[in-house]
Amino acid sequence: MKTYLLNLLEKLRDSYLFIPILMLLLAISLSAASLMLDRVFDINKFWWGFSWIYVGDVDGARAVLSSIASSMITVAGVLFSVTMLTLSLASSQFGPSLLRNFLQDMLNQFVLGAFIATYIYCLLVLRDVEGKSDYVPNLSVTLAVAWALLDVALLIIFIHNTTASIRIDNIIATAGLGLCKSIERHFPDPISTATNNSKDVFEYPEECYLVMAPNSGYIQGIDKHGLVELATHNNVTIQVEHRPGDFIVEGSLVAKVWATKCPDKKVEEQVHTAIFIGRRALSEQDVEFEIRQLVQVAVRALSPGINDPFTANICLDHLGAGLALLAKRALPEPYLRDGQGTVRLVLNRPNFSTISASAFDPIRQSGINSVPVVIHFLKTITKIAFTIERREDGEALHLQAERVRASCIKLSLERDDFEAVERHYNFFIKALSSSLGKRTVV
Repeated sequence: MKTYLLNLLEKLRDSYLFIPILMLLLAISLSAASLMLDRVFDINKFWWGFSWIYVGDVDGARAVLSSIASSMITVAGVLFSVTMLTLSLASSQFGPSLLRNFLQDMLNQFVLGAFIATYIYCLLVLRDVEGKSDYVPNLSVTLAVAWALLDVALLIIFIHNTTASIRIDNIIATAGLGLCKSIERHFPDPISTATNNSKDVFEYPEECYLVMAPNSGYIQGIDKHGLVELATHNNVTIQVEHRPGDFIVEGSLVAKVWATKCPDKKVEEQVHTAIFIGRRALSEQDVEFEIRQLVQVAVRALSPGINDPFTANICLDHLGAGLALLAKRALPEPYLRDGQGTVRLVLNRPNFSTISASAFDPIRQSGINSVPVVIHFLKTITKIAFTIERREDGEALHLQAERVRASCIKLSLERDDFEAVERHYNFFIKALSSSLGKRTVV
């Protein structure tokens, strides 16, 4: 249930409907409440002497409400057009996966909802005023003017936020911050000196029953606790073959059920229920989601049509910061046990090697012809090398450095360029050896 709610919450955050609809309902409720107060109380008696309370006649109230309503819906249309233009620019220039960052900007959603809510509020109050010659809802009209003043301030904030949000350094920094938060969420425990790096050996039961994917799509989340309870209740062990973020095809293998006898058909149905499959990947359980965002920006920047190594280097900086944080975190074991210590769920957990490959392989392959990118690549993994504490993490970084060096040899670079690459490669080897206590990783 918790996994379902988290996935639902992330889908709502990605939606441009949720906050505006809430504000629309708020406007309807506020209009009803203010009109009721105007009918019951004479606001002028309670607020006598305060010049900001509207004290005009009915015609003036109609004019004020009509002006505010017409201007608000006009500005809301302009805001919608600007938002669509920004999303189109972000999709074409930086990649479609970064649209999520723009859609989740709650300030933009709030501003759009505020203008629509003001329009609805004025419309409902105006309906109550029409056809009456002596009834003036002073409080309601005053609140409409206050909403209009707030909307003007929000419009200025929206313009500033929109211009700042399309700056490439802000876009990359936002994705980089999301990567660090994702690593902290998925790997909360730091490495201790007593960490046991030996691999736990688990003996599977003799019989294996396959669970196939009911439909195609991305794995958006896995209800781990639900699967452990299911496996415990049926005395089986469930092995999930994929991680959140992986795309699976209908009819392909999604999980294995290890048991001494054939499990009930309901077990397969409950496994399907515990593995959420959707049309797009979500970041809640996918630690590599933000990595793919940064990689997409970097690869686009290195394309022949753009050829912007500086943007790719900024992406490398933030990827390096995330991997340096990961190098200091303990990796959770893939086995989840019940209360008696019996292994009930085996997960396909990501580790430093798989995450670093997702981060660096596409950039290395796309930018190997750019000497500035190659040198910055080596500088980045050198910074990470100083934080390495696990030998296997060092081996993953060393593999990246070796591939870069081997590719540069095949490219027959200029002598000065190759010497610079070789120099930074040697810096990396020294940093890695120092971090691992002078142990060699080759």
